[in-house]
Parts: sequence; C-alpha cells; structure tokens
Amino acid sequence: MTKTNAERNTETLIEFADAHRSQMRQIGEKIDALTSQVGVLSENLTRLEIQVERIANISERQAATAESQAESVRQLIALLNRKAN
Repeated sequence: MTKTNAERNTETLIEFADAHRSQMRQIGEKIDALTSQVGVLSENLTRLEIQVERIANISERQAATAESQAESVRQLIALLNRKAN
C-alpha cells in the first residue's frame, strides 16, 4: 500500500520532532553540566580570592617587619657612627 503525501509528510515531521527533541535533551544536559562547572569555578574563585587576601595580609605584615628592622639597623648604624667619632 502506497502512502499519501500527507502520511509521508507527517512521518517526516515526526522524525524531525524526535530528532529535535533528542537534540534539545542533549543541549539541556550540556547546559546542566556547564552550570555545575560554573558553580565549581565560582567556588574555586572564592577560595582563590581568600588565599590572595591572606597573602596580601602576610605581605603587608612582612613589609612592616622589614621596615621596622631597617629602622633598627639605621639606628644601630647611627649609634656606631657616633661612637666611632
């Protein structure tokens, strides 16, 4: 039995709809995976931001310590120079 144009067109549309549905499902799965990856990236960036802040604080303390030590050395040199004269 030969199919009519309408039947063939309907079958073609159904096949297209099935393929489209499958592609949309795959796209949805990929979007979900990307959303998860973005969440992990965001968490990692937050951790990195905290670590950078800690490093900055440590660096500031070390700079203050270095400045204090430099001032102590300057004072010691000045004292030694006065005693040498």
